[in-house]
Amino acid sequence: MYYVHYIDVSVSECACFAICLIFLVPPFACSFLEVHPSCASSQPFARRLSCSQLTYSRHRRQCVNVAIRLKSIKKICNHETRPESEAEQQSTEIIEEVILSDESYEVADQDQPSIPNGEDHKINLQTQLQIWYLRNSISHKALNELLEVLRCYGHQDLPKDCRTILNTPTVIQTVQMGDGSYWHNGVRNSLLHILKRLSNVPSEVSLIVNADGIKLSKSSKYEMWPILYRIHELPNIPPTVIGIYAGDKKPKTCEDFLRKFVDEMKDLMQDGLEVNQKIVSVKLRCVICDSPARAFVKGTVYFNHYFGCSKCTCPGNYYEKKHVMSFNTKAPLRTDESFRNRENSQHHREKSPFEDLQIDMIRDFPVADTLHLIDHGIVKRLLVGWSQGNFNYKTKWTAAQIKHVTNMLEDANEMKPSELHRAIRGLEALNHWKGIEFRVFVLYTGIVILKDVLSEDVYIHFLQFACAIIICSCEQYLRHINIAQILIETFVDDFQLIYGSHSIVSNIHNLTHLVDDVRNFGVLQGFSTYPFENILGKLKNLIKSGNKPLIQIAKRIAEHIEAPEAFEKQESPIFPILKRKMDDNTYHEIRLNENCRLSSLKRDKWFLTKNNDIVEFIHAKLDGNEIRILGASMNYKNDFFHRPFKSSWINIYQTASSQNSPQFYRISDIKCKFFTLSCKSGFVHIPILHTLR
Repeated sequence: MYYVHYIDVSVSECACFAICLIFLVPPFACSFLEVHPSCASSQPFARRLSCSQLTYSRHRRQCVNVAIRLKSIKKICNHETRPESEAEQQSTEIIEEVILSDESYEVADQDQPSIPNGEDHKINLQTQLQIWYLRNSISHKALNELLEVLRCYGHQDLPKDCRTILNTPTVIQTVQMGDGSYWHNGVRNSLLHILKRLSNVPSEVSLIVNADGIKLSKSSKYEMWPILYRIHELPNIPPTVIGIYAGDKKPKTCEDFLRKFVDEMKDLMQDGLEVNQKIVSVKLRCVICDSPARAFVKGTVYFNHYFGCSKCTCPGNYYEKKHVMSFNTKAPLRTDESFRNRENSQHHREKSPFEDLQIDMIRDFPVADTLHLIDHGIVKRLLVGWSQGNFNYKTKWTAAQIKHVTNMLEDANEMKPSELHRAIRGLEALNHWKGIEFRVFVLYTGIVILKDVLSEDVYIHFLQFACAIIICSCEQYLRHINIAQILIETFVDDFQLIYGSHSIVSNIHNLTHLVDDVRNFGVLQGFSTYPFENILGKLKNLIKSGNKPLIQIAKRIAEHIEAPEAFEKQESPIFPILKRKMDDNTYHEIRLNENCRLSSLKRDKWFLTKNNDIVEFIHAKLDGNEIRILGASMNYKNDFFHRPFKSSWINIYQTASSQNSPQFYRISDIKCKFFTLSCKSGFVHIPILHTLR
């Protein structure tokens, strides 16, 4: 049994802590909480967290969370903004020494930073409570209960209602729009809020805009259509809400839906935005949506129309009661001029407000969205077709093949690098796969798994698609962009030969325009809807009841806008960081940057050097001021495939188990980290694209 002592709480804080623990301590963090009988006297008492029912490895890190959170709440209760005393520092060190032993992570690993203290003496109790509320998604009810307790124990200066602390607006202005309502947050105000807090304000910002509809629940037809944007030059800042429409139906016209945003954007593009006495140029980089939403905001016919392609005039035709986009690489491309002149009148439904802006109505509306076109589009279609026989019997998998693929996926999950956060599931959960699971399949696991499942011609056909997507997903590979164009054209041409002409749907046709979008906007991740989809889920979580959901969301967004500057301060660690100490100068793990780590774990131990040596990580060593990595290189490597080109062109290799003697490498020698999968003849090493240098 392991205990944490040394967390002292005075009598005036006992009841306060009991309430705070309900909010801050996860129910699984301890099996029970004992309060010493001395709490009835004026002497301090010790809390003991008994975790005998939990495993030791799980216990260590959870106790760190509990200790740190209790410590932060103690500061809140005492209205404490002074630096820690020497005794408090020793107490903290004792806690960490008891818990953080062997191979545990350090306290610096916490995902959520603690409530600011010490460094900023000006942060008062109300500000700390405001930051705590925003960072932990606390409900108004819970915060009001905490305020009531704090007021009972001497903090009469605190308001009774949390809305005073949070600066919650009393009135939200919405306008009636068709069958629903619209709330406009605005581009100017939100941009100003972001830019004025930057230490180095950019001279130009280009906005990536998204619009999409989401259902708030399965049992209601009520839906929400947010307009979002993110700043291309500041990729770490999450998307921001411009406006939201909510109602039982989608907006009636794009004119009503977009007019306020477009008018505001037009002024910003003409005059710029003044930030800290500096004029910032504002541009619209692109508008990225799924196919139905893109057609809606452009005022065009939908993708299943005869002239539904937004990039070219290629007509579609129906086949076996399914709409089919017949493929023709020679179809004339649409242009901004031809679009505005309505040269193909059958392509248009209404005039879009976007036409009032100085943008290209064809180029600036890319179709190459990784989430909808590739991951949930083509990759899902292929997997469902192979496993369920939707194409034809030639490519349908047998029950034994389906089981083999599932087993291989489960094995791949054990080798999944730490940088890929979502678990890899088998085909039995295929209908529930998330977009990132399809993405991992096309970029990594599918290349190995499908080799022994598909016939050779079908496997080579898949490789054409996978290699093209890999090239378009990595800055270092964009020099091969012309090869990607040829691969995609061949893939689309051969698709109807393998799977039948009825299978050439609009997603397959839109692939022919993917490379043009990459040439215009860079790698696929640079204009993906993934960041926007994450925000849509968070917006839904802001709704606590069915009463006026649009007003609820608007008020929660306003509370974040009114957040103190300390809430948005994020300390950036200095890389590289050594972790999991073995002895004085040797470590089990090194973090090269925010998105790449190497360690002795089998999933994180393979990397490629700039000399193209495949190396197994053993440990990292601190030698004076230099970090060196001890590793054993493989003495044999070969191309995993030779068609459509040699796999080594994109750093994919196959190795046996034979290794050379260990030697030291510098961090500057590392080219990329590998996702390593086992195969019949050894291992296949596939580079994790975002780690390539």
